[in-house]
Amino acid sequence: MAERLGLRFIGTIGLLRQARWQGLVPAAYPLLVELRRRGFWVGDSLLEEIRRDEERE
Repeated sequence: MAERLGLRFIGTIGLLRQARWQGLVPAAYPLLVELRRRGFWVGDSLLEEIRRDEERE
């Protein structure tokens, strides 16, 4: 659908990271941990990368 409308597809993780960069949420990492707890699949290495990125900022 997004492609058909000419929109860029970024997915749930991309959306949360973008929201953090724009100051809409304080951090994406805890939200992703909660999503994962509820059954959303996020790979260990990606989750760790996001955690490290947010610690650096």
